[in-house]
Amino acid sequence: MGTVSTAGSPPVAYAHPFIVCAGSGGPVTLWTVNLEGNSAILTLTLDTVPPGRIWRCAVLQDTHLLIHSVVDDWNTVISVYSLSHGDMQDSLDIGHGGAGAMISPSNQLFLHPNASEARIYSISITEGLGAKFNAGTVIEHPPTSTAYASDIPQPVFLSRDTVIFSQARSPDPSVHLAHWIINRSSKSATAGTGTTLPPLRLPPNDLPRARIDSMLLDSITVPVPPEDGTCASIVMAHTEAFFDFADEEPVTAVRRVSVSGGDATMGWAVLLSQRTTWLRHSTAADLLVAYGYRSIEEGMTLIVLNPSTGAVLAEHSLGATDSKRVTVCALTPSGSRIVIVRGNGSIIACPVEALVAAGLPREQDGPLVWTPCPSTVPASVPTKAADRRALERGWWRWVENAYIDERSVVLVPEDKRRGDFVVLPLQE
Repeated sequence: MGTVSTAGSPPVAYAHPFIVCAGSGGPVTLWTVNLEGNSAILTLTLDTVPPGRIWRCAVLQDTHLLIHSVVDDWNTVISVYSLSHGDMQDSLDIGHGGAGAMISPSNQLFLHPNASEARIYSISITEGLGAKFNAGTVIEHPPTSTAYASDIPQPVFLSRDTVIFSQARSPDPSVHLAHWIINRSSKSATAGTGTTLPPLRLPPNDLPRARIDSMLLDSITVPVPPEDGTCASIVMAHTEAFFDFADEEPVTAVRRVSVSGGDATMGWAVLLSQRTTWLRHSTAADLLVAYGYRSIEEGMTLIVLNPSTGAVLAEHSLGATDSKRVTVCALTPSGSRIVIVRGNGSIIACPVEALVAAGLPREQDGPLVWTPCPSTVPASVPTKAADRRALERGWWRWVENAYIDERSVVLVPEDKRRGDFVVLPLQE
């Protein structure tokens, strides 16, 4: 294990295998985890600092890094850097919006949506010439009511030939999928056959006219076998909540849709008793995992599903007490393990398939079994009297954020004077 100081540039993003560190106006550095020393190695310093706050990153072809950053007034910029020399090879100011931007690293595409249109940029990488953004297709959305965030079309699928948007046109609770076929030669888009997915919830008998609001929470693309006959499969999570009264527990509608050309075919649909924060597909275990909030009593929950049928295979509650302390819950990059990090630096690392077979590690009386942060990590030792009292009561926390690598965890302290990040190994 090791505490790493990056000279005032704490981690702001993770793009496997790089920890991206940036300070206010300072250098942007890329670090990689040293598994043998349980520390990190400074791999590269970028020659040019991207403007504003780094929002998201992606590695392209193992040779370039795409950075999407937010400048003042929510204007956004995309930049691409060489991972060999750290030089910025191209940059675009793409203006307002960008909250629903989508990156497809495998297709080297970047999609930037706003209320009236979406612009698709391709990134060409040529040996000897480097990387360059190419102005691509512009897709004009139909008029929407901007009174509701859910009205703005949000991308759920992006390839070089097809784009699919999800849109809920409040107060209509149905989810509308808009399909666009991309003509790369003419840089134009043709509208395909749209698909309407009705809500899964029904109003209660005593409130038959209760209105339902639907909004996209997350979406992922799930691999399909070649014999399936479709080019891709999307799994989407939409909240379904009543306008007229507060639900005792949140509900999320999860649907799987198969994509073939410009058409989408409904597969399975299921209601989950949580407000889903994220959906992930574990390729290693071929399982879907949904993580989200359920209730005050149960806190955050993990729900495991069969990706082929949507059947719920297991549900696990982190408990109200533990949920309040959880900083990060995520899958490793390979999807083989689920990792949960608490604010005090303790960790649970569990194989994804074990969530179905045995569940999270627990003691006989029910509490989760956490691997404590080693006391040799200076950042984990409280120095103030108030923090020492919080440690005695079980509420001491020093971890602000965490990034999950394949065999290690990067912990970011709240107090940067304690170091910019700490690397801990994951127990096998």
